[in-house]
Amino acid sequence: MKKSKMPAVISAVLSVTLLLCACGSKDKYGTLRTKSYEQISEKTYADSAVIAENDNFKLNWDADDCNIIMTDKRNGKLWSTSPIRQSGETLEDANSLFSPLDIEVVMRSAFKSIKQTGKNGAVNNGGVSSKLIENGIELTFFFDEYQIAIPVEYTLSEKGLKASVNLENIGENAESSDYRIFKITLAPYLCAARNDNNNYLFVPSGSGALMYTDVRGDGVARNFSGKIYGADASAEKKFEDSEIKEIRMPVFGATDGENTLCAIVTDGAQTCYIDAEAGDAQTGISNTYASFQVRGYNASVMEFGGATGNKEVEYFSYDRIEKGRLSVVYQPIISDTGYMGIAEAYRDYLKDNYGLTADSEDKTLSLEFVGAVETKKHFIGIPYYSADVLTSFSDVSSIISKIGLDNNIDVKLKGFGESGISYGKLAGGFKLTGVTGGKKEFSELTKFCSKSNINLYYDCELLYFRKSSGGFSPSRSNSSTANGYPVAKYRFSPATGDILKDTPSASILSRTLLEKAIKKTAAFAEKAGMPGISIDTISNTSWSDFSDREYINSGNIQSDISKAVDTLKKSNLSVSVSDANDYSAVISDKIFDAPLSSAEYNSLDVDIPFYQIVFKGYVPLSSESINTSANSRKSYLQSVSVGSALQFSLINNYSSKLASYLYKDIQAMKAENNIEMIKSMVNQAEKYLNSVNTAHITGYEIFGNIRKTEFDNGVVIYVNFGDNSAAINGITVPANGFEVVENAD
Repeated sequence: MKKSKMPAVISAVLSVTLLLCACGSKDKYGTLRTKSYEQISEKTYADSAVIAENDNFKLNWDADDCNIIMTDKRNGKLWSTSPIRQSGETLEDANSLFSPLDIEVVMRSAFKSIKQTGKNGAVNNGGVSSKLIENGIELTFFFDEYQIAIPVEYTLSEKGLKASVNLENIGENAESSDYRIFKITLAPYLCAARNDNNNYLFVPSGSGALMYTDVRGDGVARNFSGKIYGADASAEKKFEDSEIKEIRMPVFGATDGENTLCAIVTDGAQTCYIDAEAGDAQTGISNTYASFQVRGYNASVMEFGGATGNKEVEYFSYDRIEKGRLSVVYQPIISDTGYMGIAEAYRDYLKDNYGLTADSEDKTLSLEFVGAVETKKHFIGIPYYSADVLTSFSDVSSIISKIGLDNNIDVKLKGFGESGISYGKLAGGFKLTGVTGGKKEFSELTKFCSKSNINLYYDCELLYFRKSSGGFSPSRSNSSTANGYPVAKYRFSPATGDILKDTPSASILSRTLLEKAIKKTAAFAEKAGMPGISIDTISNTSWSDFSDREYINSGNIQSDISKAVDTLKKSNLSVSVSDANDYSAVISDKIFDAPLSSAEYNSLDVDIPFYQIVFKGYVPLSSESINTSANSRKSYLQSVSVGSALQFSLINNYSSKLASYLYKDIQAMKAENNIEMIKSMVNQAEKYLNSVNTAHITGYEIFGNIRKTEFDNGVVIYVNFGDNSAAINGITVPANGFEVVENAD
């Protein structure tokens, strides 16, 4: 998005003005600034000692090495903020990498960021203050070079160790220093494992993935980084990586085979990146950790003119830092080690904090129907956009009848408003437009679904829009970026990742207006007689609105979406979500598009269905659409392996002219080309899927090309992803097929 020179100048002037008046108070948005560096410059020192203890754990403070050590009294395992041997000896750290905290600062005058380890920036200079607090210790790291101080609380509970930062207690020298805190990395070496073929790190990319910790090649670390809940949708983006699989769950972990540490980001997850480094020969350690971005960021293309031309400029919200806490709980697992133990601990967290309950029944089949798409047309040479109907309401009931699987289907209608799946009015203008059929046709469809015991969800786009309606205007109802510009959301080519130049940009709904939009959606659904609402986009998107202090860095996104779902449910609506973040998944009535794989990064060694392990039997779910995947048979087997409903995306009409708009996979959705495949796949798996439709996954193992899944009702399935048949546990599993064992011992 090009920007003129004048707004950039105004923005810079505003930033300088705010900087000059910075004194630990509030800016024009009411956002609390940090304390001044001098306010917390006094240091105290606590001697080495046992600082907390309970029935499960003991917490030691090693003042000499600035190390916090948690001993698991159940098995004697030591977990520490700086790596140590099991005997308690510290490891050699010639390059000062082993730090209890790292930071990244922004240098305003240079528009750049600088990374610094806590070991080099504070520990080695004697810049760590320590004082005992209830059940633990508070360490304040003083980075004198940058005039920044970060207090961190480490406290012990019956579940493990909690590291936490109160953002309001951070100190910065706002009057004379050019540096501001941008990222805080908590305990980067606490969740770690020695480099070994049998050890691994767990990262929640997409469905979930493992990174083995063996050293390879030249011994350079294999790196992973992903933002929890995905990139901030309000930040400008010039390119979209098709290989990205967003992180939907704020959990990660490490295991050495006998011992496992589960880490859950309990505060500030929407600002957090999960990072991992595996197989680093230099350190001998593989580790995964949480890095929190505490200031807003945006990259804009500025038009400077002359020889300079256009240039991308990084912008950091220099004076504004969000409120609240950043917290990670590190929980040792001994009962069921590895990723199954991490999944159990994380599921317990969702039960305790979001009310997740084990009360669900999966259908056998999930169908997503796409209604319409806008295409570019011309009238006497003047371009305009209008919708091409892909599927009408009457088409939906006709296609379902041809498939013939009453009583066991979930159906989602997507893009049935006047602009279809293209950007148009918010929630289609909060009315049935008649493009894909009117009130009569929709009423007939709802009656058909009710008679056939089919769950029906009507998707409402509540995030992206480019036309005014219902009191929402693209100019007045838009969110703001970190540098104060209105957000412009573009579509990207699934083939190249570049912006599609011929498609207009959209606004993103201001966070301040989300509640209003949800209430209008509930009223619209009631008037139209809808049994269920789908909220695809807002269920899997994290976005900021820098016009309001509450929504800096996607602030309060979890509570806002939870409240939105609650509002819809209070209107007697069922609510479905898509590829959903944990906070929306746990309270939904159906999850569509549950991820089947992780990002296609070389650092990730093997995919695991962690997402399904967590939610299967707790929330009805179906995985990504089989017919639009790169390998339909593989996607089918992946869905079967976890007992989820089989999902397909369908349209009734397709024209080759739609290919020029590059809407992903539309050409593979034509119903008449998929019905026989749907019948065949359902027929092959229906008996098994019905046998586990309420079951929970209690075991998942990998044996080369074979995956073994155990359910709590005794059913076991072996799935072979290889091209040759294979035998395991006395059972021969056909190539690209599966075998089910009921009531297995």
